[in-house]
Amino acid sequence: MKAKIILWIGALLLIMVGMMGCEKAGEIASDDDTNLQQQGQPNANQSEEDPVIPTALIGSWKLAGFVRTTDNAFEEIASKDCAKCYTITFLKDGTFSGYTSANEVRGRYKVDETLRIVKWEGTSANEQPEGKKYVSAMHDISRIDFMGDLLKLYYDNSQNQLLFYRKKNETLPVIPSELIGSWKLEGFGDTETNAFREADPKDCTVCYTLIFLRNGMLTGKSSTNEMMGEYVINEQNIKIRFGGTKKNELFDGGKYVEAVNKIHRFEIVSQKLKLYYNGGKNYLRFKRTVQFTGTRWELAGIVDAKTGKITPLAPKGCYWFKFISETKAKGGSVLNIMAVNLTSPPFFNIETEIGDSHNGDAALFYRIIRTLESYTWEENELKFFYDNKRYYLLYKCSNL
Repeated sequence: MKAKIILWIGALLLIMVGMMGCEKAGEIASDDDTNLQQQGQPNANQSEEDPVIPTALIGSWKLAGFVRTTDNAFEEIASKDCAKCYTITFLKDGTFSGYTSANEVRGRYKVDETLRIVKWEGTSANEQPEGKKYVSAMHDISRIDFMGDLLKLYYDNSQNQLLFYRKKNETLPVIPSELIGSWKLEGFGDTETNAFREADPKDCTVCYTLIFLRNGMLTGKSSTNEMMGEYVINEQNIKIRFGGTKKNELFDGGKYVEAVNKIHRFEIVSQKLKLYYNGGKNYLRFKRTVQFTGTRWELAGIVDAKTGKITPLAPKGCYWFKFISETKAKGGSVLNIMAVNLTSPPFFNIETEIGDSHNGDAALFYRIIRTLESYTWEENELKFFYDNKRYYLLYKCSNL
């Protein structure tokens, strides 16, 4: 009996030890499962790394307008008197908030090679066409540039730009509305001799451009460099502080930059802007840049750049296009649909394949548009150069 009791106690001890071992093994297995789960999931107590945001971006910005980068043509926002419209505030934590033409928006953004909208929250109710254009552009940013208190967001493959200025709590200066916008230098004038010389180079559409903003800032380009600054107006007197480098200026670039910083008076007559310097002895004469959207252009013919002779192309009334944006147009040849893009060089694309080369001068037209080199505009004329600029296709606007 005593032996049985001892055997029973021993067996009981062995069972207890086994149970303890299983419990310990269960604890280890449980710990391992927890460790595996933590490796596969982010630690809830670990904060995400703060996004790398350029310091210059942080703050509030106001959209001044849309810029066509091929020639710095500027389209001011229609709701310029709306203080909160087209404003956006970027915070350090990667969030933003702001307003479109009619709605409040918020979301998240990232900055790597460019600015990317990661999340956009807000309704599109009652959004104006301009507002829809703004929202679409904000989702298509391909490049970002800072110039002091100016922010440039490029979209549409950098063919267009959203131009912002830093929003400050101050009253906007009183500036004549006719000055606001984009101007292109035509040349240099002398009031004493009445001499006038065109600026070189003549075929650079973006060179020597100025954009006057409503907040007293301006931006533009010389022969080679991006420029920015401020201006102050008192009646017909104007003082311009133009910043930027003179490095690698070509042609009339150096003379232009030097003259702009000496400007003291302005006048606008017949859509021409004259900026006087050297005590009024000399002036820079500018023309307004053309807004293309909605305009229709028809081919006048092929022009010999040396003699000025125009050769019309048959059939008459074909080879036209109408701009659907500031850089893109749709039109037709004889029987085909044609797309035009004001890139550098300009690009004509025949989108359909109807055999019309035997119609009139269609074959000649198709050969020419494959060799275009550059373009310029002059009031109601667009010139598309080819054959080392010895010839050009002359288009005239039919509804300016």
